[in-house]
Amino acid sequence: MCAQAYLKERSRFPWLTLFCLSAATALYLQPEAAAAFVFDRSALARGQVWRLLTGHLVHWTAPHLLVDGAAFAIVAAALERARRPLGALLFIHAAGIGGFLWWGLPEMAFYGGLSGIGYGLFIYAALALPDPCSRWRRAGQVAAGAAAVKVLLEIGLHAALPAQGFVPLPQSHAAGIIIALLYRACENALSHRNGMRDAHIIDGF
Repeated sequence: MCAQAYLKERSRFPWLTLFCLSAATALYLQPEAAAAFVFDRSALARGQVWRLLTGHLVHWTAPHLLVDGAAFAIVAAALERARRPLGALLFIHAAGIGGFLWWGLPEMAFYGGLSGIGYGLFIYAALALPDPCSRWRRAGQVAAGAAAVKVLLEIGLHAALPAQGFVPLPQSHAAGIIIALLYRACENALSHRNGMRDAHIIDGF
């Protein structure tokens, strides 16, 4: 049984993915409303902390929304259909990237876009999705490694791919990747700990 059959067997409709994309589209179509949700440093300083989370849903141009939304939709839907903890992943990535922007890039006045979260989800999916076909798992891990190298090169060379109407921020992509790696490491550690505990219980009998 390969990946497609596995997903068909365990899949469910990706409602959370659809909600996020719908919210991002609605905010793009209503710039006045988007102003209340975008990462705005001056507004955050006044206590509007929700912007750390909601800023990722705001996009500056149609190509920005299309590229970020398409990449996010593919990987988020795959995780949700495979019954991975997408809600927790989204919250931790959004908060983590937002916090990094606030403390790590004090010169950043405004930020928007799903790309940072998308990179993180992509790395997590490559490491965590249960794929009975090892060739697909290996391909995903190679692609994830290539994405990480691309981000590092962009940061090192200050050469993010050109975009129309917005400036890509590879630091947010790197933050998403690091958060995904840490989250997966915590999952593995908890799984190992639970496995050791179960083994001790069995030994006790």
